[in-house]
Amino acid sequence: MKETQFRQKIDSMKSNLSLHNAEQEGIMPRKTRRPMLKISSQGAAVSKLQGMLRELDYTINDRPGFFGVDTRNAVMDIQSSNGLTKSGSGMSY
Repeated sequence: MKETQFRQKIDSMKSNLSLHNAEQEGIMPRKTRRPMLKISSQGAAVSKLQGMLRELDYTINDRPGFFGVDTRNAVMDIQSSNGLTKSGSGMSY
């Protein structure tokens, strides 16, 4: 993946994870919230997140569309490396 594409993916994920943190802290009004992805979440939004993580070279061995331990660990790594609270969960993308 080209450096520019990689940076755009990271920036997009960082933006979504920052938005998640704002919601968790009650800074953002409840009516603007998007679905939360966390352990045991399932569906198309999880599949999309897993695809983005794989594009960033994370190894995801969880069942496609199921938010398992590998997905959580990758999200936590991105949160940690970008100065965000390590919750292991995030909003849908």
